[in-house]
Amino acid sequence: MKKVFQKPPMVAYKQPHTSLRNLLVKTKLQVRDQRKIPGFKKYRKDRCNTCPFVEESTVVTSSVDKNIKVFLNSHITCESSNVIYCIFCNKQGCNNISYVGETERQLKVRIREHIGYINNLNINTPTGHHFNMPNHSLENMRIQVIEQCKENSRVYRKIREQRFINLFETLQKE
Repeated sequence: MKKVFQKPPMVAYKQPHTSLRNLLVKTKLQVRDQRKIPGFKKYRKDRCNTCPFVEESTVVTSSVDKNIKVFLNSHITCESSNVIYCIFCNKQGCNNISYVGETERQLKVRIREHIGYINNLNINTPTGHHFNMPNHSLENMRIQVIEQCKENSRVYRKIREQRFINLFETLQKE
């Protein structure tokens, strides 16, 4: 052996990164996503046109029958898309009047259209007609999301919208 190896061999050892200690103990804390609480929440942006009308909730209750409740299982804001929503009037005496609609786009984009119907006195639409009645204004409008659809399909959203129109006994869609 001495003839083959003039100098003794050098032994090197590298500690593996996958030791049990390294797997169990982390030296740095991982950044966790902020916890998302289910329900419809204001997005809290300063210049959001939709947030002043948002009615934050985790449950949507029918104004006709208080026993009909829809529970929201996902975190929804005005920036959410593919939703079924309800617009209602918070004015005394208008408890039974609401409008159910659907949109594939972000909710705030669709709500801006409803606000436009009201501001432009477009009485050919249910929201424009109702909120331009005497003693009513844009400040009486409130919005709640009923459901964020799992499928991004127009047909599916239309079926779900019709289900909630019938369930809540609301105004017909625009």
